[in-house]
Amino acid sequence: MVTQRMDLVSNKRINELESLIDKLEDKNKFIYVQALDSIVSEYETLGNSVKAVLYAREIVDMVTNEKCKDRLGHIQGLNAMLLNAYDVLARNGDFRAFCLALEWNRPVDKKYYIPRMDLLERHGILAAFQDLADDKLDLLVLNMPPRLVPVKVQFHCFS
Repeated sequence: MVTQRMDLVSNKRINELESLIDKLEDKNKFIYVQALDSIVSEYETLGNSVKAVLYAREIVDMVTNEKCKDRLGHIQGLNAMLLNAYDVLARNGDFRAFCLALEWNRPVDKKYYIPRMDLLERHGILAAFQDLADDKLDLLVLNMPPRLVPVKVQFHCFS
C-alpha cells in the first residue's frame, strides 16, 4: 500500500517534470539539466532503469559537450549531476561510466583510467572489458607493452 502510493507520487512528479521540460524554450540552460537529474532520480526510485539510463545519457551529453550555455555559475552543480549520471550508467552495466565514476574524486597522481582514456578506447581495450562484463566473452587476454600498463591486472572470471 505504501509503496503503491510512493509509486503514484513518483509518477506524478515525473509527469510534472516532463511537462515542464516540454515547455522550456531553451533547453541549453542549467535548469534543464537540473530537471533531467530530478527525473533520473525519480525513475531510479521507481526501479525503471531503462528510462533512468536514457535521461542520464542526455545529462552526460549536455555537460560533456558543453551544450549548457549558463554553465559558468553552476560548475559544481553540473559536476555533481554528471557524477550522478555516470553512477546511474555504471550501476546499469556501462563499464566506461564505471571507470569515470570510480576515479572521480581520486587525486590526479592516483588516477589510471582518465589520463589513458583516449588510448584505451582507441585500441578497443575498453570495449573488450565491456564485452567481458556483458558476458559476451569468457576470457580476455591482453598483451601490452610494459610502458602502457604499470600494474599487472589479472581478472579471474568463473562461469
